[in-house]
Amino acid sequence: MTLPTVQRVIERLMYERLLVHNQFTPHRWRITLEEILTAGESEPRVLELLPGLLRHRPTVICRWRRDVAQHRSLQQVLDGLDTWPPERQWRRLPVHDLRRAAARVAARYQQRRRTQHWRTLNIRVTEDDLARLARIAARERLSKSETLRRLLRQTDPHHPR
Repeated sequence: MTLPTVQRVIERLMYERLLVHNQFTPHRWRITLEEILTAGESEPRVLELLPGLLRHRPTVICRWRRDVAQHRSLQQVLDGLDTWPPERQWRRLPVHDLRRAAARVAARYQQRRRTQHWRTLNIRVTEDDLARLARIAARERLSKSETLRRLLRQTDPHHPR
């Protein structure tokens, strides 16, 4: 039987796709640094991910700035993660494991950034322009968004064809 705190932390890390667990389901809980440290006492994988989370996605942790300032050893780990010798330990975890987990977290969020291409654009147009766009989209059998994209590509002299 696991503690509710441990379960909440694991479910949040599963939601972020950083951990896999067969007994819990992913959930977007709000978690704090104290909860992560508590969960890390019984599940070391959580502690391995902590420096990577704080470096690459600190907003997963509520009140992270205030809480990290209160934990001097954690701040030292964040500062020395790249320079410490691999055999040095933090909370019985070797630094090379922390580095590997931090690289995994970084790769996860860089991959996420690469796959997000689209941005939302809100523009004001007259009723006539909107009707014209709707006619062109219907004639070409495209969405209004795709019609605008194609029109922009056609009129941009710098767009590679």
